[in-house]
Amino acid sequence: MKVKFDEPVSNVGFNFSLGRYTSARRELAQSKESAAAAQTQLLSAHEELRSAREAAAKVEAHFDKELTTAKRLSDLYKKQAEGRGAKATELEGVLQALRDHLSEVKEEAAAVLTAEKQGKEAAEKALGEAKAQLDRTMR
Repeated sequence: MKVKFDEPVSNVGFNFSLGRYTSARRELAQSKESAAAAQTQLLSAHEELRSAREAAAKVEAHFDKELTTAKRLSDLYKKQAEGRGAKATELEGVLQALRDHLSEVKEEAAAVLTAEKQGKEAAEKALGEAKAQLDRTMR
């Protein structure tokens, strides 16, 4: 549409066009503000996402270290438990051998004690007989 400046322009059409232009400019300014706000929010969200990813990576690295430490401790405890089991079996064998030896020593000690009691009794009897004979001889 060509506008000729030498022709008279009606005020109603001009006002209508000016109103639409003003309205369109206002909408454009609002859209630019909304776009700027959205851009700011987008940048903020990207920064938060980056920070969250870094924090998650740090937490995951820490968790991996703790998991590795827990696995090492588990292996160590397992090896110690196996060693303790073998040691316990060995000590049970030693304990049984000591019990057997103790019963043998006890039997030998009982036999020696019985022999000593019999020897004592025989010595006391011999002493008594010797005293009696001495008494007879001395009379």
